[in-house]
Amino acid sequence: MLMPRSPAESMLFATLRLEVLRNDGSTNLGTGFLFEYRPKRAQNDQTLPLLVTNRHLIQDSSTGHFTWHLAEAKQNLVVPSGKFFTVKIEALSKKFICHPDPRIDLCAMPYNLIRQAARAQGVNLFEAVFTEDLVLDSKELDKLDAVEDVLLIGYPIGLQDPLHNLPIVRRGITATHPGLDFDGQPIFLVDAACFPGSSGSPVVLANLGWYRDKHSGSLVVGSRLALLGVLFAGIQWEASGKLERVPIPTNVEIQIKTGVMAHLGLVVKAQEILRLASYIEDLVQTGQYKL
Repeated sequence: MLMPRSPAESMLFATLRLEVLRNDGSTNLGTGFLFEYRPKRAQNDQTLPLLVTNRHLIQDSSTGHFTWHLAEAKQNLVVPSGKFFTVKIEALSKKFICHPDPRIDLCAMPYNLIRQAARAQGVNLFEAVFTEDLVLDSKELDKLDAVEDVLLIGYPIGLQDPLHNLPIVRRGITATHPGLDFDGQPIFLVDAACFPGSSGSPVVLANLGWYRDKHSGSLVVGSRLALLGVLFAGIQWEASGKLERVPIPTNVEIQIKTGVMAHLGLVVKAQEILRLASYIEDLVQTGQYKL
């Protein structure tokens, strides 16, 4: 089994395939990832791990199946064992909390609920997370160039490496500057192939080995990784010639449509994950949400 020895490899284990049964009996496939938030009122370095995905994937759902890596101790380290465990969560849409702004296609569920479900079955899960320090603030975003390399980690058309329970990584570039709010909203565009199953994919700035400083023009040796946002929709070109913004489909069944995806994905900025996490913290603190 692959042992995550780099930040990029850890991101593979922090991303998981979501199988969601909807109230109408259909099944949706999408992507989620673990994000570790540091509550502002936390004590003793307490964190609030969250499973983050798109609202449109979870809404009107009844049951979710999430397959995790099991953990084992090896040379005083906790590592993935190569074995897996599927966690079943009932009343799924009630467990997830939507972003307080209904225009933002994000939701999250405290990971503690999944941890409890696994421990009730006598198993321990291997936990890799995207950390809060991977989110760039506005000054750091301004340092980025107009075109940057990005990775999309997820499950396009439901694909994964089933033997190792790992996601698919696709490469693209920023199509609009991630420091700007596209059309006045906290989103930006990426030029990448966005297929059904990609909903909820983390979009990661990935300069591996070197990158160019846009101010000095000099080459910087080393890698730079950052969580830029979450894929939630794509631009679709209709046969009539009209461009429409549509959620990335979650159902991978063959359908006949006249619209064609333009390989432009819309990404909710990572700062909105922090706003959602802060909102969840408030709900937990006031007793409106029970962990």
